[in-house]
Amino acid sequence: MDVQRLAELASLDLTPEEVEQYRTQLQHVVDYMQQIDSVDLSGVAMMDTCMQEGVRLREDIPGRQLDREDALSAARESHRGYFVVPRII
Repeated sequence: MDVQRLAELASLDLTPEEVEQYRTQLQHVVDYMQQIDSVDLSGVAMMDTCMQEGVRLREDIPGRQLDREDALSAARESHRGYFVVPRII
């Protein structure tokens, strides 16, 4: 697992010890996901929600919003009122 590359994409500055620590932890997560993936679910019905009564939606009430200047003040780089991010694809 290329933890160093993930750290670069997330703009994280990790020490070699942290890279190794995260590599081990992420490998445990991947191993666990593979273990879950190996469970035979052929006799289990598909579900669209885990809630018996279905999904309860809350009313959509607008709250406090950041104005553009506040949002962009934390950006590493901006241009003409938009965030500039590294191209990853």
